[in-house]
Amino acid sequence: APAPGDARAARVSLSNARARIAVAPPRAADAAPLRNKVVESVRRDRQYAVDATIVRVMKARKTSSHRDLVAAVLSALVHPSSAAQIKARVESLIDREYLERDRRNPDTYNYLA
Repeated sequence: APAPGDARAARVSLSNARARIAVAPPRAADAAPLRNKVVESVRRDRQYAVDATIVRVMKARKTSSHRDLVAAVLSALVHPSSAAQIKARVESLIDREYLERDRRNPDTYNYLA
């Protein structure tokens, strides 16, 4: 059995069209770290997509209630998301000063240009 990190080279000068090379799929133990890395990368990319969608909706509307904002973002997103995830991203955007809560109605957000 090859050691981890061993490289294999194939002779590309072979001319038999029927020759097949069987490559075993990676074992579950070897694939787990890669899978975790991919899952984390997808989660991060989706956060950016949710942030961008919220900013795009708020830039067009300037002011929106929480319910309307969540509905607009959910309909605009391609990937599945939840209201809780959107709420967390809205809070993040408030912390980063892209949005603010309305002083008179805390259920309403204002876009900060």
